[in-house]
Amino acid sequence: MRRLLLLLVCLGLALPTAAGAGPAGWLLAAERRTGRAALCLPVEQVRRLSLIVQHSYDQRPVAESFIIQRGRLVPTEVVFDTDTYDLRRSRYPGARVESDGGLVTITVTHPRPADKLPAIQGRVAHGAPQVLVVETTRGRRHLSLDCLGPGGTPYFIGVRPGPRLAGGDQ
Repeated sequence: MRRLLLLLVCLGLALPTAAGAGPAGWLLAAERRTGRAALCLPVEQVRRLSLIVQHSYDQRPVAESFIIQRGRLVPTEVVFDTDTYDLRRSRYPGARVESDGGLVTITVTHPRPADKLPAIQGRVAHGAPQVLVVETTRGRRHLSLDCLGPGGTPYFIGVRPGPRLAGGDQ
C-alpha cells in the first residue's frame, strides 16, 4: 500500500492527506511528457540539491546548487571554471564572487523573488553528462538525467505537493 501511495504521489495525482498531517511536498525529477519519475523524495529529507550540467558554449561543467523553501528551488551557489558562464557577474547581482585556482564560486546571499524557481525545466543533453546530486538527511544521491530518456527528452525537477508518509526513505 505504501509503495502504491508513493507511486501515485510521484505521478502527481492529487490524494487526500491524513487528518492533521497537512500537505508536505516531494522533490521530483521526472520526464515531463509522461510524468515518469526517476527520483521522488520527501522535501523534509532534502538538505540541498545540485544540478551539474555542461555549459553549451564553453563545453565546461557548471554546478548550480539550491535549497528548498516554501516549495521553491532557491539558489545558494554556482561553481564553474570559465569566465563566459556569468559574464560581468550579472546572473545574481549582489552575490559574493570568489575565484580560486581557476574555479569561480558565486554565493547567492540575497536571491531576488525571480531567482526562486518553482521548477527547473530542461532537456536531457545529447552526449553530455547531466547529474542531479541530492544531499538528504540520510546521505547523498546521484541521478544521471539520461535515465529519463535520450537526448532532447524534456525533464522537470521541482516540488510537488503530497501527503506525508510516516517512516523510512522513499
